[in-house]
Amino acid sequence: MLPKPVGDGPDYENIAFHLWQGRGFVYDSTDLAWRAAYERSNQNYAVHLGSAPRNYPTTARPPLFPVIVAGIYSALGRNEWAFSTVRLFSATCLALAGALAVQLTVQVLGGLAEAKADLRMTTGASWKPPPLAMGGVATLILVAVNRTLREYATDFLTEPLALLLMQIFVMLTIALCSAEHRVNEAGAPSWFSRREVRLGLSAGAVLGGLILTRSMFIVWLPAIWILFFAALPSGRFKRLNLSTLVVVTACMVCAPWWVRNCLVLERLMPLGTQGATTLIGGYSDAALAGNGDWQPEPEQQLRHALSQRSDFQGLESDTARELVVAQQASRHLRTWLWEHLRDMPVLVARRVYVHWNPYSGASLLWKIPLILGAIGLIAMRVRASYWLLGLPLTSTVVVAVFYSTGGRFLVPLYGVLFTVAGLGVGLVAGMFTRRLKATNRTGVNEDVHGR
Repeated sequence: MLPKPVGDGPDYENIAFHLWQGRGFVYDSTDLAWRAAYERSNQNYAVHLGSAPRNYPTTARPPLFPVIVAGIYSALGRNEWAFSTVRLFSATCLALAGALAVQLTVQVLGGLAEAKADLRMTTGASWKPPPLAMGGVATLILVAVNRTLREYATDFLTEPLALLLMQIFVMLTIALCSAEHRVNEAGAPSWFSRREVRLGLSAGAVLGGLILTRSMFIVWLPAIWILFFAALPSGRFKRLNLSTLVVVTACMVCAPWWVRNCLVLERLMPLGTQGATTLIGGYSDAALAGNGDWQPEPEQQLRHALSQRSDFQGLESDTARELVVAQQASRHLRTWLWEHLRDMPVLVARRVYVHWNPYSGASLLWKIPLILGAIGLIAMRVRASYWLLGLPLTSTVVVAVFYSTGGRFLVPLYGVLFTVAGLGVGLVAGMFTRRLKATNRTGVNEDVHGR
C-alpha cells in the first residue's frame, strides 16, 4: 500500500518520487503522475490532495530516506512491489538494530565479567560473572515484542533507519572508547593509531548519516563532543582531537546538503526552512494545552493566514513563499516565548513526561529493568555508561528545549534502552544466582558439619 495517510510518509514518498523522476529534491503536490496513485484512495488521502498546492525544491526534509526509496523505485518501479520493499527495508533495519542491541548487552556483561575476574585474581575477592545469556535473551525479547517498533515497519518513516544508524554509532563509539591507547616512551599518550582514526571516521560518518536521516540530530553535536571528551580514556589533548575528528567528519558528510540548501534558498540557511516553522508547533497555546506535545495547528493557521494576503500570493515562487512562512514563524515564536516565560517550566516538565510515556502496562515492564540497569552501570563505573546513559539524557534535554512528539524522538534510542534493560535483567539474575549458590553451599556445609 501507499504510505499511511496520517504522518510524514506521503511527504517523503513525494520527494522520493521526484528524485526517481530526475527532478531532484522537489516537493510537488500538483504532479498528476504522483497524485494518480493517491486519487485511487481519495477518501483516505483527501487532506493531502486537497491541501494548498506546493511545488518547490524542498529543504525541510532530510535527504537520506528519500534517496533510499528513490533507489528502490529505480530498481522496481513505483508499484506494489516497491511499496512492499520499502517496508521490508524498514523491517530489516529494525531487525539488525535489535541484533546489535543484543550483541552490545552480552558484550558489556562480558566486559564486566572479565573485569571482575581480574579483580578476583588480584585481590582474591569472590565473584561470579552475571549470566550473559539471560541478559541477551531479555534484550532480544524486549525488541521482538515491542509494538511501537512493529508499527514503524508498516509505513514510510525515518525511525527504523535512524534506529539502525544510532545502534551502529553506539557500537563504534564504545569500541573507540575501549580501544588500546598507545603511549610513548615518556608515558604520555602517542598520536592516533590507525584503528582509532578508522573508528573515529566511521563514527563521524554514521553520525552524519543520522543527521541526514533526522535533522534533529544536528543539535546533538555539542553533547556528543562532550560525551566523547569525557568517555575516551587517553590524555586531554588526544581526547580533544578524537572528539573533534568525529564531529567534524559528521559535518563534512552533511556539508553538500547544507551547501545545496543555501544555494536553493539564496540565504545562509544550511538547515533549510523547517526549524522555526516546526518550532511554533512546540511553542504555542496548542502545545501548552496538549500536555506539551507538538501540535500541527499553529503552522496550519499561519499558512492559511498568509495565503489570504495578496503580497504573499504575488511572490514569484513557492520557495519565496516558504521563506516568508519561516520568517513569520520565527516572529511568532519570539513573541510567544516572551509572553509565556512563566509557562516554560510547566511546558518543559510536560515534554519530558510525554517523551518517556507511557508509564503503565507493557511499557512499565521494560522501564523497571531499565532503571535497574542504569543503577548498575553507574555503581560499577562502566565506561560504556557514558553512551548508554548519556545519549538518552541528551535526547531528554533536546526534547525539553525544543518539543516532544508523543515519544517519537525516543524511538532511535530503543536499542540503547533495551540494552540497558537487558543489563538490568542480567545483573539482577547474577545477584540472585550468587545468593542461591551461597545459600546452597551454606546448607551443604551445615549438613556435613551436623553429620
